Amino acid sequence: MTETASPAARRFSAVTAWVCRAALVLAAAVLATLVIAVFSRLVIRWAGWSTPMELEHYRRAAFGAFVFLAIGPGLRGGAHLAIEAFAARLPEAVQAVLIRAVAALLAAFLLVMCWAGVLLTVEGWSTRLPGSGWPESVFYVTMPLGGAVGAIAALEMLWLGDPAPGREPETPAAAKEGETGGLQH
Repeated sequence: MTETASPAARRFSAVTAWVCRAALVLAAAVLATLVIAVFSRLVIRWAGWSTPMELEHYRRAAFGAFVFLAIGPGLRGGAHLAIEAFAARLPEAVQAVLIRAVAALLAAFLLVMCWAGVLLTVEGWSTRLPGSGWPESVFYVTMPLGGAVGAIAALEMLWLGDPAPGREPETPAAAKEGETGGLQH
C-alpha cells in the first residue's frame, strides 16, 4: 500500500488482509484434510476394499472448497495471472487505468460467482447425494464465500490501483538475489 493512501483505504486494506488471512487458514485446513482423505482412499483401494461414498463426496467438496477459498488470498498476494508484464511496457497513466479496469472486471465476475454460488447452494440443499445422503449443495457451499473474499480483494486492488496490495515490498537484498536467480557468485 502506498504511503499516500487515505485512512479509509488503510482501514479497508487492513480488513481485507484479515479476511484473506482467515480464508487462507481455512484453505490450508481443508487442504490438510484433503491430503488425509486422498491418502486414506489410496490405502483403502490398495487393501482391496471399495471406497466409502462419503469419502468420495468429501474429497470432491474439499477440492472445490480449497480452490474457492484460495481466490482472495491469491489475488491479494499477486499469485494471479498477472497483467504486470504487459502493463509494464505501457505509460504509467495507462498502467493505472488498466489495473483498475481489470480489478473492476474481476470484482464484477467474483460477485456474479458469489451470487451463482448462493443460488446453487440453495437449489441443491434438498437434493441428496446417492450413497452418503449429503445435500448436493456440499459441493457449492464455499463458492459464495470464495467469491465474496475474492471480490473484496479485487475491490482493494481497484481502490488502491495496486495489482497486488498484499505482496510484501522487495528488499534490496531480495531484488539483488532475484537478479542472480538466487545463486551466490
